[in-house]
Amino acid sequence: MDLYEVTRVIQRVVTIFKALGEPTRLKITKLVAVQELCVCELVAVLEMSQPRVSQHLKVLKKAGVVRERKEGQKSFYRLNPKFGSGKIKEFLDYMTAELGSLPDLAAEFTRLSHLDSNDLVRECKSRIS
Repeated sequence: MDLYEVTRVIQRVVTIFKALGEPTRLKITKLVAVQELCVCELVAVLEMSQPRVSQHLKVLKKAGVVRERKEGQKSFYRLNPKFGSGKIKEFLDYMTAELGSLPDLAAEFTRLSHLDSNDLVRECKSRIS
């Protein structure tokens, strides 16, 4: 992965985690993974106002977690089929990549490999032992 690609992956992962990091949005994600639901159905299930549910759906849609399908005036939502296979795989690829192969972490990788010679670390370890 080059630096540009790594940066894009990180940005997408952060967006997804922010979207799923809110309990109501996580509930919505699970509900629409089970079956496609319109906004009014989500309002009834979650016992929340329509504007609040719509705001949560907007965040999930922007993150690529859910897909919207319009039918007349109604909007139906379901889990984005590409979410699991694409976004999660991308995150796992990033997390399992060799640290030294990620350009955005080059400086951190160098410092990590020289921890034994870091004064701050030595001082900290001497206080512990």
